[in-house]
Amino acid sequence: MTSFDAPRAGMPGQTASGVEIMKQPYDDIGLRSELGASGSIRVSPDIIPYGPATVPDPQRFFSSNWDSDVGVDITAGEPNNIYVRAMNYGTRPAVGKGYLYYCDATLIPWPSLWSGHALWTADKADHVDLEAGADGITVGGVPFTWTPPVVSPRAPYSLVARVATEAHPNPIPPGDGTLADLVGYFAPSANGAAASAIRAAITVGPDEANDLTVGVGLETRGEAIPHLHIAVRCSKIPIGCSLTASARSPGLHPAVDIRGPVTRYPEFVLGAETSLKAESSAPVTLGFRANGQTIPQDAWIDLLAMVPADAPAPGRRLVIGSFTLLFR
Repeated sequence: MTSFDAPRAGMPGQTASGVEIMKQPYDDIGLRSELGASGSIRVSPDIIPYGPATVPDPQRFFSSNWDSDVGVDITAGEPNNIYVRAMNYGTRPAVGKGYLYYCDATLIPWPSLWSGHALWTADKADHVDLEAGADGITVGGVPFTWTPPVVSPRAPYSLVARVATEAHPNPIPPGDGTLADLVGYFAPSANGAAASAIRAAITVGPDEANDLTVGVGLETRGEAIPHLHIAVRCSKIPIGCSLTASARSPGLHPAVDIRGPVTRYPEFVLGAETSLKAESSAPVTLGFRANGQTIPQDAWIDLLAMVPADAPAPGRRLVIGSFTLLFR
């Protein structure tokens, strides 16, 4: 087990293979991959699960809390209304369509995992209309609706939103492609916006904040990941709490067994190094125990998958996937 500093996602200008991408600011209707000050990655505040509540004026309401993540957790066995909002980062009015998909919680959101699970709106449409003037916020007028099955233990999910406009059609990738292709598809531009975003998170309420275990998928496709770094990073988790992350699979070598008490505040990271063969699956079990500590409502824990960056950045690691526990 090693302790190290984990980088933030969306390192400007590089994919996992070092390819230069999206150097310029995005200039169309786009989504944010994270809330700037949150520290949590791949928790788009523009994918908004809102429970069973229907908002009478979503445009006005979700524009008023643009600087907040007001999403709640997905509830199994009940209808969940999920809103999509975006901003026009261009200099001219723009129109587009917003689409939403889901899959089981996964560190690496390969298109084959989510592309066949499109969600529909309450009006039985496969998209919401998005329209805004320059620098304007736009919100789908109706929510997407979803009633996940009840399972035990509860199943966490990843949500994927996609915006398509005339200037940026942003089709679903025809196949899974390479890891670099995948990272490039979700990479935010220089101004933090992109045509696609992920909400890979669960919201942890006070009644769950004492002892929690979550299973998150981790899969490869045609290429192996010879230098894979798995880390648990937390913010505002009190000293004395316990963190664990474990994974075992024939394609994983060595097995991942991260465990230890939180010994530093407000930021703390534990990690391990391994490798994952091509066409392998190695689900990760993330565990947390409060050990009598009170967890603040703005704390979070990230489970990260990282690979080494190409030269000329020796020692730097690029985030290729994550899943987040948000304490509310």
